[in-house]
Amino acid sequence: MKRILTIICAAMMSIAAMATLVVVDGVHVRMRFSPSTSGEIVTGEDGKPTYPPKGAMFEYLGTSGNFYKINYEGTPVYISRDYCHLKEEAKTAATPKKKTQVVVVDGQNVRFRRTPSTKGEIVLNEEGQTLYPRKGQELTYLGTSGNFYKIDWYGEEYYISRDYTHLKTK
Repeated sequence: MKRILTIICAAMMSIAAMATLVVVDGVHVRMRFSPSTSGEIVTGEDGKPTYPPKGAMFEYLGTSGNFYKINYEGTPVYISRDYCHLKEEAKTAATPKKKTQVVVVDGQNVRFRRTPSTKGEIVLNEEGQTLYPRKGQELTYLGTSGNFYKIDWYGEEYYISRDYTHLKTK
């Protein structure tokens, strides 16, 4: 009996230790506030659609018809299953949370750069347009170089000016 309980507990722990993610396979994939192609599109402050980059991963919240429900920056939104796939990923063991720092964008039209300089190459999307984070957006902090923060943007490392951002401890 004790052995059976041990096996059941181990199985439950392994199930609980898995997280399901939605991985974006396409480019210019629209996120929507309802699970329909006629649903309102998620947009930035400029009113233009917000497209997650190819390879971006989001927490899976469920399925509704041909849409996955995902967690996009704390907001549940929908994304077409035609341009994404599910991925199972092991969660890390429960350890005390250590404080992390994020870079918060204070301005609008703040540019990402490939090097920590105002003369550094500006990061463009696949259409050749300047890639901007949204005002208030939190970016993963990787370090500081002069007047620039080094950040992670969906797996890519870029630099962003400290003049239009600030550090926040979480």
